[in-house]
Amino acid sequence: MAPAFNILIVGGGLGGLAVSVALGKQGHKVTILESTAELQTIGGSIGIPPNSMRVWDYLGLLDRLKTAAEVQGKRTSCFRRYTGDLICMGGLQEQAWKYG
Repeated sequence: MAPAFNILIVGGGLGGLAVSVALGKQGHKVTILESTAELQTIGGSIGIPPNSMRVWDYLGLLDRLKTAAEVQGKRTSCFRRYTGDLICMGGLQEQAWKYG
């Protein structure tokens, strides 16, 4: 078995938390540094693309993420030109990727 390392992660966002869980599952001791004292919404929203959702699923955290998230429901993608003319409509992400 590989030696365990003491790892410091700066930033407790989605990426930092996902990396810390993955490293912890490999037996490493992980410390996360975050500048804010409480969880808060800084931006308007966070969109998590299907490839990132696959990582959260692999780590066994997808159900917890969906429970904690304020999901807006299933939406289709609509692509338009700068004039407003429709270019195309995409299908539901969940139908295409399993993750959406």
